[in-house]
Order: sequence, then structure tokens, then C-alpha cells
Amino acid sequence: MSEFFAAVFGDVHLKDKIYRNRPMYGDPYFVFNAAVDIAIENEVKVVILPGDILDKQSNNSKPIACLKAGLDKLDDAGIQVAYIQGQHCMADPPWPSVSKNSVHLHRNSIEVDGYTITGIDFQAKENLQDELSWVSETLKAEPAKTILVMHQVWSPWMPDFTLPQGHLDDVSGFIPELGLLVTGDLHEWKTELTAEGLIALSPGSMCMQSIAEPEDKYVTLLGSCRVSGTPNMEKVRLPTRPFIDWPFLGTVSDIDDVMREFDEVFDDTQSYCEQNSLPDEMCAPLVRFRYDHSLSGDIHRLEKLVGDRGHIFWKERAPTVSEDELGVVLGASGDVKTMGSLLASAECEDAVRAVAERLLSGGNPEEELSRWRKEQEAS
Repeated sequence: MSEFFAAVFGDVHLKDKIYRNRPMYGDPYFVFNAAVDIAIENEVKVVILPGDILDKQSNNSKPIACLKAGLDKLDDAGIQVAYIQGQHCMADPPWPSVSKNSVHLHRNSIEVDGYTITGIDFQAKENLQDELSWVSETLKAEPAKTILVMHQVWSPWMPDFTLPQGHLDDVSGFIPELGLLVTGDLHEWKTELTAEGLIALSPGSMCMQSIAEPEDKYVTLLGSCRVSGTPNMEKVRLPTRPFIDWPFLGTVSDIDDVMREFDEVFDDTQSYCEQNSLPDEMCAPLVRFRYDHSLSGDIHRLEKLVGDRGHIFWKERAPTVSEDELGVVLGASGDVKTMGSLLASAECEDAVRAVAERLLSGGNPEEELSRWRKEQEAS
């Protein structure tokens, strides 16, 4: 008998291409099928999908065919599917309803292995607290044995200038002693115990949707915990497109090192592809080079080296902006938009980054700038 009762698949984003302007195909389909196999191998009772199962509200046939095939395979194995909708995949009726054994958790719940699993579809900021209140008022199960599934941008996980819809403490305020919050949207595997005692799990995305995401992707398995009520968690790594993240290139000799070593590193990625039975179209790795701006005239050698064997992503490191330099620029121009753009792209000292966040966090930037100047004068 399996020690796990549930498998959580994060943001799947089923679609043909993971990067619009690059010839990379098949990643979400392959990884979704691999996740289905992991759930079946571990004999779980339910698969939990916390939103953004599809990448669009309107889809062509291939994402829907892949979704239905995966859900039907789970159904054949006797595994129930419980889901909510994220902002990307909202539809009426919901897309996972193509499977007869799927359950929409919004304002609904199921009982599995002594746990109540309920959910809230993605909500705009003005509606979020009303939905949390509804769950609180209608919840009949013991909160410690309840799993709440959501899909939101949360503070403090994301900075304020990304416009979160709510704070993790909002959940604790409405449902004290909740056993577990499973939440989609943050494309990073993350757990946190908040000051209010809430345990939150972000299962991350299933494959890289951005070169800035962590490259390791997981299925999260949940097992019963008879003591605290909060389920035990275990990560199972998914087979994804290989990723080569080269150390920072600060000198021409660093580029020379890449020229000597790349073939060996590339061969390692191909061995990984063979071991994990990746299809040919997924074996061209993502390759990220981060380099000093002074090397702009030399990096063309790396483009020729990689060629069509991989997909290069460049990250130029702009000159560091010091706190003193910030004061000079702001004092001279007062151009908040230009400064915000500069700070967003530069490697900044911590004090400078703090000012950038203030300028970009909403409200009146001119007032924030004025406050900052007064603070500098006072100090």
C-alpha cells in the first residue's frame, strides 16, 4: 500500500511551444505524461492540479487531447483528479471536465484518506477575501485536516510592485490552523511556515516557462501525518529539457574556458536525455551565458560554438550602481521612469535595490523620491 495519498502537479501550461519565438516543442506534453506516470507508480488516490493546467483559455486541439489522454489514464488507474482554475485556463465549463472523473474544487470539496480537499479558483484582489470567507463559513471539516488549493500571486512571496492579490496571512485570518495551503502561480517549488502558523506549498511549474525560473521541476507527493495533521511532502524530480547555466563570464579567458569545455558539458546533457528517454526535440538544451558588458565584442564566438545544438539566452550584467551614484543621478534628473528602468536592469547594492523597490511599488513615485531625499539629508 502506498504511503502517499496525493500527487500535486504545479502549473502545467499545456501548449505546443514553451518560448514563442524559439523552435522548442513538446516540453509540457512530455513532462505532463511523466507526472501522470509518477502518480500511477506511487498509487496515489488523487492528483491535485492547482490551476493553469492549460496556457490559454482558447486552445487548439493538441493541448486538449494531451489533457484528456492524461486524465483518462489516471481514471483507468483509479486515481481521481481534483483541480481549480488559474487565470490562464479559465473556461466555462472548465477544461478538465473533459474527463468524467475530475472534480472542480471551487466551492466544492472531496474527502481523501481522512483529509478534506477544497479550493478557490483564481480571484481578482477585490474578490479574494469574499471567497476565503465563504470557505471559512462553510467548512465542516477540522481545519488541521483540510487542504486548501488556490492559484494567486501572494505577498510576501512576490514584491509589491507585482501587484499581489493577497497576503498569505489573509488565509490564516479566515481559516486558523489550516493544515496546508497548496497554491499555484509561483513557478518555483517553495514551502513556508508563516508567522501565523500557516504551511504553504508552491509546487512550482512543470517545465521552464522563463529562463529565470529554477530548472529543477517536481511532482510533490503528499502522505498522511497522523500527529500534526499537515501532510508529509516528498519531491520527485521530473525529466525536463536539459539546462546549462554557465558561471559568470567576466574576462576573455572565461570565454576561452567555455570554448574548451562546452563539448564535454553538452555530451553530459545528451547522456541525461538518453537516460530519461527525452524525445529528440527536447534534447537541445537551454544555455544561459551571463557576461560582463565589456565582453560584448567577444561573445559572438559562443554563438558559433553552440550553433543549433542548443538555445542561447544572454544576460548582460550592467555596471553596478552604487548608492552614491544613485544620489547623483536622481539629484540631477529626477526622472523616476528612467531610474526605475536602470535599476531593474543593473546589479545594485542592497541600499539601492531598496530605493528601486520603493519607486516601483506603486503609489506616487514623486512622493517616494521626495521622502528618500529627505531621509538622505537627515542622515
